[in-house]
Amino acid sequence: MAPVRVLLGALALVAFFACEPAKQVEEEPVVGPTADLVVGKVGGDDVTVGDIDDWIKDQLFNQATRGANPMKVYEVRTRALEQMANERAMERAATRAGKDKDTLLKEEVEKRASVSDEEVQKYYDEHKDRFRNLPFEKVSPAVKRQLLAQKQVAAMQEYTKSLREEIGFESSLEPPRFEIAASGPAKGPADAPITLIEFSDYECPFCKASENVVKQVLEQYPTQVKLVFKHYPLPTHPKARPAAEAALCAAEQGKFWEFHSLLFQNAPQIAPEQLVGIANAAGLDTPKWQECIAAKRNSAQIDADLEVGKSAGVAGTPAFYVNGVPVSGGRTVDDFAKAIDAELARLGLPVPPPPAKPAAAQTPAVAPPVAVQPAPPGAPTAPAPAAPDAAPAAPPAAAPQAADDGHGH
Repeated sequence: MAPVRVLLGALALVAFFACEPAKQVEEEPVVGPTADLVVGKVGGDDVTVGDIDDWIKDQLFNQATRGANPMKVYEVRTRALEQMANERAMERAATRAGKDKDTLLKEEVEKRASVSDEEVQKYYDEHKDRFRNLPFEKVSPAVKRQLLAQKQVAAMQEYTKSLREEIGFESSLEPPRFEIAASGPAKGPADAPITLIEFSDYECPFCKASENVVKQVLEQYPTQVKLVFKHYPLPTHPKARPAAEAALCAAEQGKFWEFHSLLFQNAPQIAPEQLVGIANAAGLDTPKWQECIAAKRNSAQIDADLEVGKSAGVAGTPAFYVNGVPVSGGRTVDDFAKAIDAELARLGLPVPPPPAKPAAAQTPAVAPPVAVQPAPPGAPTAPAPAAPDAAPAAPPAAAPQAADDGHGH
């Protein structure tokens, strides 16, 4: 069994109890070298173990926060605070139960997480086309393991959260807030109390995937949210900037959102020579639109959007801000709702009740692993099939779990 610290620190990233090694006889811990032990020289100066450890800590922090990006620093500190609370709550609960922490955690998770044969059959029946016609008998063990792993992670989150609440937990950490001018193509009430700003790239697959989620957010908050779109074409996407300039030329004819939607529908088939067909489909005056593109009338606006994004710490696309606060996490509708509701509460405005979720939403989804951000549960999506002796591959969530960082994703 992995140590409690590891389990509590990776709630949404690893499968719990996936495969346990055989129990080993406990041994005395090996004591490492002392911090003041000299282990090298650089330029004639002594280097101690403590010097190396401090350097490693700085490097790890820099990597985890992407160079001390303000939002990443906030996320790392928030997760660390919650993990500290989890461990202290677990220690108290284990002492009270007269058990060690690992045993207690395993027992509590097993109480809360199970998968019936009926659930496995239902999942297979609903997503049969994703399993490349493999028979149920071949894939059911893998499906059951994967669904159980997800339920165990959710159970551990539920249990540790209840322990935190029991001992008392609060966080005063505040996310960074950036001043971002709400200029550019917009939709929603002009006087909406919440401005959702999106930095996006028409060649980015994650941006394309987020379109439906943003649509659902606007439907859920019809009077509270205004969307402002800003262009952030990445240098690794050669078709993105011409498409952005073409979209702004469509805006001159009052057809931005029509052209915008068609761009994402057709992406990645949005090379300059393919844009004319999209312009015709959007109902543009094509010669006038082409004249605008040739004159590069909107190039300066795209440059301005790029500079604003850089100042706000945009590290990849899509990037979203709720009244200047970056939206972190998996960017599901629930992620946006959490950020929007928090802002409405801060402003002293009523928070609308969440919409009822369809019954299908109760089907467990297999969340994809994410290197930097925790992966909150998203809308259910069928996993891609895998070999019978392996768990199904993770599907994309309702919205992209990671941003396109400009490395050709």
